[in-house]
Amino acid sequence: MKKLILITTLLLSFNINAQATKMDYCNNLASVAESTMTTRQSGVSLSNQLAILEGIDKDIKKIFQAIILEAYETPQFSGEKYRKRAVVNFQDSILLRCLKQN
Repeated sequence: MKKLILITTLLLSFNINAQATKMDYCNNLASVAESTMTTRQSGVSLSNQLAILEGIDKDIKKIFQAIILEAYETPQFSGEKYRKRAVVNFQDSILLRCLKQN
């Protein structure tokens, strides 16, 4: 349920704040990446993650789906230290890539 609330909040911020700066936009994507990888590391299935995207705007869905799929290319780690590191690394990689785009 927390995941659904977070995704809904982020979707609203994408839709409402069309004038957001690039940094705001990239920080929102990084938040999605953090939440997605945290959920992935806790053992939630890929199909459950993708099901959350049903019924949202197709352009936003495409972006979020790409983040989810990329997160599932990372193995699920057993130690908490490694899980946290995976979350931070993934969040940073999404933020960096976003900021580097034109």
